[in-house]
Amino acid sequence: MLKILESLRLPLIATNIVVAVLLIVIATDLYSYVGVKLGLFDVLVTRSDAWLLALRLPLWLYVAAIMFARAAMKQISKGETLNQVLPSKMLGIGVMLILGSVVSVFNPLILKMVDEGETVGNLDPAGIATGIIGLLILMVRNVVVDMQVAVREVAEFI
Repeated sequence: MLKILESLRLPLIATNIVVAVLLIVIATDLYSYVGVKLGLFDVLVTRSDAWLLALRLPLWLYVAAIMFARAAMKQISKGETLNQVLPSKMLGIGVMLILGSVVSVFNPLILKMVDEGETVGNLDPAGIATGIIGLLILMVRNVVVDMQVAVREVAEFI
């Protein structure tokens, strides 16, 4: 158990750094967005607020997935067992990655339909791959849950 706790120290630090960098990027983006709205920057904005915020939705969903992973590593490093942590956190990570992928792939298509009334497909390989990874995480989560049920049944049998 102590080896697991030691092996999570570096990934937890790396995850904290990734979260900090993402928060800086989001804060910078928010500053530029507010600056444009207040007229601090001389930029022509042709899109509505909802349109600009909708384009940022996948980023927030991916940040939520990272926060689920960070929370899982933190709980495991505090001594909670994998059986307690993995099913709920893997569900959260998988769902956030799938939602982020769906929004990433279909958001530009929907926004273009609203703006111009035409439909154009948006092939986003990175978004599609992220959704597939989210599906795989959900599949592994289901295997973990089934294994936990099987272990309990065997323990009752013995």
